[in-house]
Amino acid sequence: MAASPAIALSRAHVRARRMLFPIQSDKWIYLGFIAFLAELGNTGSTLQMLQWPGSPSSGTSVTESIRQGIAELERQLADKWHWVGPLIALAVVVGTAIAVALLWVSSRGKLLFIESVIHDRFAVSEPWRRLHEPSWSVFKARLWVALLGGALTLAVLGAAAAIAWPDLSAERFGARAIVGLLLLTLILPVSLVSWLFLSLLDDFLAPIVYLDGASLAGAWSTFRARLLPGNAGAIALFYVTQLALGFVVGTVAFVAACLTCCLAALPYVSAVVLLPVHVFLRAFSLHFLEELGKPVFPEEPLAGGWHGEDRFPGSRGSGGA
Repeated sequence: MAASPAIALSRAHVRARRMLFPIQSDKWIYLGFIAFLAELGNTGSTLQMLQWPGSPSSGTSVTESIRQGIAELERQLADKWHWVGPLIALAVVVGTAIAVALLWVSSRGKLLFIESVIHDRFAVSEPWRRLHEPSWSVFKARLWVALLGGALTLAVLGAAAAIAWPDLSAERFGARAIVGLLLLTLILPVSLVSWLFLSLLDDFLAPIVYLDGASLAGAWSTFRARLLPGNAGAIALFYVTQLALGFVVGTVAFVAACLTCCLAALPYVSAVVLLPVHVFLRAFSLHFLEELGKPVFPEEPLAGGWHGEDRFPGSRGSGGA
């Protein structure tokens, strides 16, 4: 039987409902914290509308405005560069260190959240220590993707700017500007490949790493040899479904933020308020992994209630951290 995202959706709904309702405050607080850790660094970029001094509305071209802005910046920094330069370098180093630390924490959080949804448990401290090795494997893969994707994107941007600048500075749309513009389109496949790998890592490879105690290379080998053949269409449908769910989740998050005067938009508060959504989405990918042929959840009757502490004596199904 072909893998079915619809069946995975139905089972994810059942699992999320049974895990979270009736509401247990301590469980929501701890699971919300784990979900918050898992989602660190996953927020999208915010688009901002910038108004340059002397913008086109005042009769000055965008290129001229950019040139004037760069000239003004150079003038302002001319006699300050001896301390502004090191300060910028320090900010870059500190910012990079913080980003890497968040990536490491979220990689551990992802493994914790996978365990929480599979075993209906919400411990933090003990699995945080125990899942060090698989989390490290996931972290290294995500870091390499971020570094390679970022380096390729910067290289494309730099090359496009270098090629197109003579035409832009002369305020003409010539052959060099066209080549620079075409070169920018290479960012799309770079972003697409990065997104695809990170999605596969989050949805399938990380759970396999957790379940099998395997390295990421071993998880990829399992996925490619045993789960992917014959299921490419179903996996594509799974991601189409995820995109649709993402739109719905975004709408729900926006409405929740509006109804709570933006309190629900605060990072940890958002994770707790939207905990059913986080659990549902995590359970969706795990149940679909089962649809692909990988055993994930211990045997349990879907029609009846269940409790993690009854089925997993070594876990804390209703315990805290």
